[in-house]
Amino acid sequence: MIVTGKKIKLEGLVGYLRDIGYGQESGNTVSWNTVEIDNLNETFKLTEDIISFYDVEKHAEEIFFHISSLIKQSDYSWHKNNTDYSKFFDELKNQPLTYFDTNQGKKEEQGKTGYSELDWDYIDAMAYRMNKNDKYPPGNWKKPIDIKKLAESAIRHARKILQEVDGDEESLQDHAIALGCNGQMINYQLKNK
Repeated sequence: MIVTGKKIKLEGLVGYLRDIGYGQESGNTVSWNTVEIDNLNETFKLTEDIISFYDVEKHAEEIFFHISSLIKQSDYSWHKNNTDYSKFFDELKNQPLTYFDTNQGKKEEQGKTGYSELDWDYIDAMAYRMNKNDKYPPGNWKKPIDIKKLAESAIRHARKILQEVDGDEESLQDHAIALGCNGQMINYQLKNK
């Protein structure tokens, strides 16, 4: 595997390779911008101006996978005091590790918005609340509305969560969903001023 990139990032990779027992072969130790890694023999050498498909920053996930010793490593605490590559390794180990079969097609996801942190049941409940609303015609929330009125509505729902009211027709969850709807409407109004 041939990895190119910024020298400071490559130095981090070199430091890590040394710590996991990879030996350094002779190479250009003065002017280098590439690390050539031999996983089979657990060695690496420093070279210059080699065209590569692997960039130390852009392809961190594939590099993470291909360095087989890194996958077996379970204790990451030992690298903390080495400032040369600590930042690089932190970034590298925080990349989501997924198996990449080179016989399969790949879809680039790095830098794209992920949706795993959203509660889709909550989104569905907001949509249900917005659609079942008999008070206002569809799309009313997209018309200019005083943001303070929307904020006051949000406060009323938040207050009912903080201080439950006996005989309230809406559940605490209903109020939480209404807060989400109010937040969406406020955000839309701010975005489209």
